[in-house]
Amino acid sequence: MEPNTERSETRTAQEYRRDHRDRVMVICRKEGQVLESRHFFVVESVNTLPDGLLVTGLFDQNRRERMRSHEVRLATEWEIASRNG
Repeated sequence: MEPNTERSETRTAQEYRRDHRDRVMVICRKEGQVLESRHFFVVESVNTLPDGLLVTGLFDQNRRERMRSHEVRLATEWEIASRNG
């Protein structure tokens, strides 16, 4: 598991959005699975569910996807650099 993965989200949707605004995020992948450019996104919105937060990510080519906050994490500087070539 990546160190930036948040298993138990205790922040509000507003706090999560504020903390992750304009930061590059990535979908958590299984260990050993290759990270591809299509896994990177920026947070568009965050909503509250009864059992956690739902993050809407904006990917390349304006693709949107909804994921639970524990399924995503901040991308590392190395991952961002390798993504940008």
